Amino acid sequence: MEARYYSIQSKYMILLQEAQEPKMDGVEVGTKQELVTRMLEEALKGEDQKDRAGSFDEYGFTREVMVDDIPQPLLVMKAKKMDQQAQRVYNEQSASQRARWDNFMATCGGGKDLQKSAELKQLIRSGMPAFYRSIVWQWCIREIVGRRYAPGEYQSILQQHAGQSSVAINQIELDLLRTLPTNKYYDKPDAQGIGKLRRVLVAYSWFDPAVGYCQGLNRLAAIALLFLDEEDAFWCLVAIVRTLLPSDYYDKTLLGSQTDQRVLRDLLLEKVPKLSAHLTICDIDFSLITFNWFHTIYVDNLPVETMLRIWDTFLYEGSKVLFRFAIAVFKYYEEELLGMENSIQIFNRLRTMCQDATDINRLAQIAFYEINPFPMKTIDSRRIHHRQQIKAELEELDAIRSQGPPAPSPPAPSQPTCSKDVDSDEEIPPLIHWD
Repeated sequence: MEARYYSIQSKYMILLQEAQEPKMDGVEVGTKQELVTRMLEEALKGEDQKDRAGSFDEYGFTREVMVDDIPQPLLVMKAKKMDQQAQRVYNEQSASQRARWDNFMATCGGGKDLQKSAELKQLIRSGMPAFYRSIVWQWCIREIVGRRYAPGEYQSILQQHAGQSSVAINQIELDLLRTLPTNKYYDKPDAQGIGKLRRVLVAYSWFDPAVGYCQGLNRLAAIALLFLDEEDAFWCLVAIVRTLLPSDYYDKTLLGSQTDQRVLRDLLLEKVPKLSAHLTICDIDFSLITFNWFHTIYVDNLPVETMLRIWDTFLYEGSKVLFRFAIAVFKYYEEELLGMENSIQIFNRLRTMCQDATDINRLAQIAFYEINPFPMKTIDSRRIHHRQQIKAELEELDAIRSQGPPAPSPPAPSQPTCSKDVDSDEEIPPLIHWD
């Protein structure tokens, strides 16, 4: 009932927004306009009172809707927030789904006897109650790490390197407050999660010197710490960097991350061919957007509940989930994007569309059922192919650099300036690796 309320409220606000916008066809507004304005003021007043009563969600994130710093009408922002609340309430209060989880966990000793099964896989895909997330995540991490898991090793690393400094540690300090600035556990130096985040990242930098610290790991650790203690959050990083993702995802070359963007391009061409062709014709390099989706496991890219469903399935099923949901997002917005012909308009929509993806159940339906088959064997073979290509390109680039600068050539005749639809300013800043 509560979810239904939020959903109706969201549509109500959108209708008010549309009704309030001036009409260009000469239709009189008069009394109707005054009525809509009054209804709008009442709706926003009621929501503002609720906001003051609870400015943060259950995970510590602010309830405001931020969309890449792009200004949006206040009413639209409120409507999006209502959509997110409706989805959260729907997932939490779905009696049948919660009952299935309760019954399943009861048969597993409250989670102590979890084992991989088709039933557990389906339950996770359908949505996990927040109450069980820490239990299931911890079990997934222990399963992934396997024999490498060593109780007490996390504390031993911190003790062994206490007082030591490194370039990685210096960069970690700079990034702490940049990690999740909209979450109350990480929004100021003395916030509850900052000390934990620092220790987890520092410990991992000593544990894995080949990676050290790479921007992106801070967000992974911060999300893990919302549901796990420090030691399990540390092993969550180990599981993600060492097993779930290719070994060169966070190294100095970011080779694994670059490779997956080319694999995604192939999959988009296969699964959503019309949109893929449209983006190519419009000269859109969507990897400028999607690189960060993969590198941070969608943290700060999708609404919280949507992002957490991806994390749930990612920890259970592995990296194929990242491709499934990326394709699902493109599929979800395919018709809208096909209707755009201006490159700037398309690129800006690519930047913001994830923030609108509040219907996680619909996205999951597309990701797990409507774009099948989705064999891991295909992803693995394409990773091998593209990794070899990128390595060859990097080697060629290194060879060119080693030859020194080319001899100066005579000045070329002036050429007409070609304007590009997408400014270079639109590119996301490069990720920096520190070891």
